[in-house]
Amino acid sequence: MFYGIIALCGILSFLGVRSNYYPLKWTAGFGWLALLLYWINADLLVDGSPADITITLLLIMLFLLFLLWGMAGRKGTFDVEDEISSTGSLVRRIVRSTKQGNNNELAGKKGEGTLEYRNTVRKALNRGKKINRR
Repeated sequence: MFYGIIALCGILSFLGVRSNYYPLKWTAGFGWLALLLYWINADLLVDGSPADITITLLLIMLFLLFLLWGMAGRKGTFDVEDEISSTGSLVRRIVRSTKQGNNNELAGKKGEGTLEYRNTVRKALNRGKKINRR
């Protein structure tokens, strides 16, 4: 039974690491919690021995790792706008992210808007070049 739970936790952890789906990470975390509860109730080692304490702490850390990792993946949400024609077909779908700091990633410096950043880049790229205008 113990090895079966370890194998299940390992598979869930592998899938949780490879996927961006946060409930899968939570499932892996609760799998490690189930193994911890089995470890406590099974009395496989002498209670309070260094090996027992080490394995208990390891299982607690694995549980918290996957649980918090699953929660950290839910930083932003998306707003979806659908434009539908009179016949009922989808004309255009606009997806907007509401993550904080999304505009600052586009701009080079904090507080600098997109237009100012574009002008700064253009000036830097055209430095030292003569532009012939007719």
